[in-house]
Amino acid sequence: MSNEATVKLSPREALRARIQARAEAKRAAASATAKTAKYATLRRIAADEPHEVDAAFTQLASGFSDLASALAAMNRNLDLGGLPAEASLKARIAAKRNYAARFRRLAEEAPQELEAAYNEVYQALDGLAEDMENAADNLGITLTPPSDGVEFEPADIAEGEHEVVQEAEGAGLPVPPEIAEHAEEEEAEHEASGSDWFVTDRDPAGEPKKPAVASARRPVVTAR
Repeated sequence: MSNEATVKLSPREALRARIQARAEAKRAAASATAKTAKYATLRRIAADEPHEVDAAFTQLASGFSDLASALAAMNRNLDLGGLPAEASLKARIAAKRNYAARFRRLAEEAPQELEAAYNEVYQALDGLAEDMENAADNLGITLTPPSDGVEFEPADIAEGEHEVVQEAEGAGLPVPPEIAEHAEEEEAEHEASGSDWFVTDRDPAGEPKKPAVASARRPVVTAR
C-alpha cells in the first residue's frame, strides 16, 4: 500500500491545474530567449561599466540619507522625538515639558507652513522614485509596483476558464455548475469594468506609466 495520501481535487481545482499547466508550457517554450534578451543590457553594464551603477546607487543612497535628515530636522523643529542618551538631565526635563509645543502652535497659527514643509519632503521622495525608475530603465530591469492589497485573478486563469468551458460545451461534456457560474461572474465583471481580465500599471504601448510630477534631479545611470 502506498504511503502517499490520495488527494482528491475539486472540479475547480482540477480545472485550475489544467489551465496553469497549459500556461506554464507556453511560457517555458520562450523563456530562455526572453530572459537572455531581457537582461542583455544589465549583463553588458555589469561587465563593462559597473562604475556607473556604483555612482548611481551612491547618488540614490545620498538622496535617501538627505531625506531622512530632513524628516529628522522637521521632527526636532516641531518639538517631537526624543533626546540622545548623553543629553543632560536638565535638557531631558525641558524636552519633556515642551514636548510638541511648536507642533501645537504651528497647527493653530500657521498650519500652511507645516503643509508646505511636508510637501517639500514629499516632492524630494517623488524625485528619488523617478531616479530609481530611470536607473531601472537604463539597466533593463523591471520594477514591480507595490500591491494595494487587492488580489486579482491571473489573466491566464480567467481566460483559460472560459476556453475550457467553451471546449467542454462544444464537445457536449458536462461543466460543473460552480465553474460555469464563476466564468459567468468573471464575464459580467469584465464587461462592467471594461478591463481585459487584469489590472495593469502599463500604458497602451506596454511601458510603465510615468509619474505625473517630473523630477528636477539629475537622472542616474547615463541613458544609452
